Amino acid sequence: MLLRNKQARLITGIDYFREGEVTCITKLSAVADMTYGHASRVLKNFEKLGLIRRKKIGRTCLLELTEKGKRVQSLILKLKQELKC
Repeated sequence: MLLRNKQARLITGIDYFREGEVTCITKLSAVADMTYGHASRVLKNFEKLGLIRRKKIGRTCLLELTEKGKRVQSLILKLKQELKC
């Protein structure tokens, strides 16, 4: 699976927020410069691939990376650094 720039920003943006701060689709869509709907669809695909986990608390959907997602995130960051994107 080859990620586009905005999709890569979504997966790297999950850990963008400090520990203990809520990471939700609204904040991630702003970081990735995507609409809420587009971000939600991409994140559903990430969830199917086992890259993220969603926790629903009331109307808010909190997101966290799985171990597999952390490995993919690390590879994306290394690739971006190598290519200096």
